[in-house]
Amino acid sequence: MVRHVNVNVGDHVEQDQVVLSLSADNQVYRQASLAWENAQKAYERNRLLYNNGDISRQNFDNITMQYELAGANYRAACDMINIKAPISGTITQLNVHPTSNVTAGTALFTVSGRNGYEACFYVGADEIDRIHSGSRVSIDLGRNNGGFSIEGRVTQVSLMMDSAKQAFPVTASFDMTNRKLAGGMGVDLAVETYRNEKAIVVSRSELTRTEEGFHAYIAQGNKAEAVAVEVGQVQGSKYEVVRGLEYGDMLIFDGRHELAFAGEKANTTGVALAFVNQE
Repeated sequence: MVRHVNVNVGDHVEQDQVVLSLSADNQVYRQASLAWENAQKAYERNRLLYNNGDISRQNFDNITMQYELAGANYRAACDMINIKAPISGTITQLNVHPTSNVTAGTALFTVSGRNGYEACFYVGADEIDRIHSGSRVSIDLGRNNGGFSIEGRVTQVSLMMDSAKQAFPVTASFDMTNRKLAGGMGVDLAVETYRNEKAIVVSRSELTRTEEGFHAYIAQGNKAEAVAVEVGQVQGSKYEVVRGLEYGDMLIFDGRHELAFAGEKANTTGVALAFVNQE
């Protein structure tokens, strides 16, 4: 049972500060307290005897060890009664009040650190191998919040699947304290699984697929040249080209049925062109 609650929601607490106290009518606590009191008395009594030369060093060392052990057990029992803040921060949630009955596993309170936020999400078995500690993560709060978004990093990737959700837990941290976020709210997360600062990216409509693979048409003067391209990462309608195109190439992506292959004159009426850029 909860006896005392020493804080309110919104209060700042320091690490190891006592937030609330449970009832001392606990058998483990009472036994540890009594053992500690007896050990103290025995230690003081034998210390005087040792100083007067009435007991041996070995006997006094045994009494001292029992005294220290009883003290450690008593402090551990006190930690079961006096619940402390695990970190410095702000009390964002109190789930109990004086006289509340609690059981093992009950969430008593929540302390949020002032250095940022932590987000927990789940990833399927087909995606977990693409996410690693240090991967970039972003939260987009949408237009209703002025297009507000923050960036963070993946800090922990579990190697054990959650049996209930049939997915792998992942944790990300965000180093900021913007008040537009609050503990417990749901957000949309985007995890960066691949990054290439010099990637050449084209739209799917700018490529042609045949039995041999993907091809693109490059404008060479008044002619169109078909080149084979190798595709890398794909995101929606955007394709990364890892081989076959170079920065600055001009792609022909509309009116292709009126074009001729390299070496033949091309009719460019109604043809749309696009430069190959890096994204």
